[in-house]
Amino acid sequence: MNEQEKIKGFSQSITNFKDLPVIMEAAMKIMNISNAEGASSRAFAKDTLSIEIEGPCQPQVTLVDIPGLISTTTRGISDADIEMVGEITNHYICQQRTICLPVVQATNDLANQSILQKVRKFDPKGERTLGIITKVDVPSPGSGTEARFLELAKNEDVFFKLGWHVVKNRKYEVRDFTIEERNASEAMFFAGSKFGSLPKDNIGIGALRLRLSRLLFEHIKNELPHLSDELDCALRSAKNHASLLGDPRSTLEECRMYLVRLSMGCQEVCKEGIQGHYENQCFKTDSDKSIPFNSEPPVTRLRALVQHANNDFAEKLRTRGHKYTIRPGMSNGEASKWVETMLIGSRGTELIGQFNPYLIAELYWEQSAPWEKLASDHIEKIYQLCENFLSGVLAHQAPQDVKERFWSSIVADGLNERREAAIHELKEIIQDNKCAPINYNHYYTDNLQKQRGERFKAQLQPTDYRSNTSVLESAVAAFSSKTAANMEKFSCEEALDCLVSIYKVQEKVFLANVTTQVVERHLVRGLDRIFSPLRIINLPNYKIEAIVAEPEYIKGQRLFLADRVKKLEEGQQIFRGAMNSAMTLI
Repeated sequence: MNEQEKIKGFSQSITNFKDLPVIMEAAMKIMNISNAEGASSRAFAKDTLSIEIEGPCQPQVTLVDIPGLISTTTRGISDADIEMVGEITNHYICQQRTICLPVVQATNDLANQSILQKVRKFDPKGERTLGIITKVDVPSPGSGTEARFLELAKNEDVFFKLGWHVVKNRKYEVRDFTIEERNASEAMFFAGSKFGSLPKDNIGIGALRLRLSRLLFEHIKNELPHLSDELDCALRSAKNHASLLGDPRSTLEECRMYLVRLSMGCQEVCKEGIQGHYENQCFKTDSDKSIPFNSEPPVTRLRALVQHANNDFAEKLRTRGHKYTIRPGMSNGEASKWVETMLIGSRGTELIGQFNPYLIAELYWEQSAPWEKLASDHIEKIYQLCENFLSGVLAHQAPQDVKERFWSSIVADGLNERREAAIHELKEIIQDNKCAPINYNHYYTDNLQKQRGERFKAQLQPTDYRSNTSVLESAVAAFSSKTAANMEKFSCEEALDCLVSIYKVQEKVFLANVTTQVVERHLVRGLDRIFSPLRIINLPNYKIEAIVAEPEYIKGQRLFLADRVKKLEEGQQIFRGAMNSAMTLI
């Protein structure tokens, strides 16, 4: 049995106060403290010895007797003992519901009694302090010391709202007096002392008992509303902590039902996030915060995040998806040289002034080479969004220990399957893009005509027609069928026009394929099926228990909280009954 168990197990009963010193000695031995000089044990301990005095004439009051403050070390008293005494004193008098009873001795100057300064520190207005003056029989009658302590007892020196009380201690010579003899001796002293002129309620041990009882009653009466609020708050806190643990998960059946309910809840929230319905609390931000301007939506608003990411991907494809920048009307520069080099390298049996049909495919493949990297990065980003989304949904629905096991056992595999399917689909699209482009969209011919018009317009800009826009447009139409004198240059320009036109068409097709066939089909749409209850029902028993069975510390915490809630509810009922009784007495 360890020291704490021995201390908690200590219990004694007596019927005569003369036996109290024996009990005190036994308790000190259990707590391993000693008053003897040179003893190896400590002089003080933070353990509390509770003494209950029962009887028909005993007042309803609880007193805590703490060690007197010590200023310097002596034999048997170390610096650690001094520090411990200070900590014990501070612990009790700092509590706002404690009525402080600082005891001062009439044999010692007030300036040397540090307890008054310490009480003032924690109760500066003296609202909950009743001063006790002892050993008032020691100062010589008529002396200045007697006068000073008489002034103190009248609350004229150190002011406390609860005032002061005077008692006479036993002297060594009368240590064997009974309580009745002790009280008679005290009454005789006050009858012949100036302290006897004080109000009868402020002198004597008997009056002190009654005074403390009244003070305690008034103090409790004032604290009742606060105690009620704190009790309600503690009960709400215990219930909230218990609710965070979720439903019990001790038996296999409890585990299975818990997991089914969890999966159903997650699936419902997941569907709402995919569809962009954000009414559920899971999608809410902090009540005092709004979504920052020009920032991404919260991680649980999946549809908004996917839309934002797709728009970003479309912009990157438009601005960074091409290898060469080709401006409208461009007829020379880096792009033209590139096309010319490719034209020469792909020449077949076609006539001069024409180009190999395979040339457009080669130009297109090289021009769209960045698409694969951009699309792969986009798919990875969408995957991360889905992963964060599911993590947020699960964190909102399940405690941390269940979330981690549910994720590793079910969610992670489902996500990886969808990721692999998305990567495979993207590879298929990329592979299709590496074939010769096929087009049946008139947008291609519209773009081709526009490119040629822009090029001829650029060629005619240096002429006299530049001063009149309408005449210039007529000239463009009239000369649109003319051919360049340089046949190679003509072929390059025609090939460049075809490339620009087919690139625009295929760019739109590629964007649509990636966002619908990859993002929607494999990553976003049907993401909620990862949480399908059908998957849970088919799980073997051992896996269900492995995922959601409560560890021992959770079971202990659940039992503790359940017991705490029960006791607080019982205490609430008792408290309300006591408060009603108190109000009746008032």
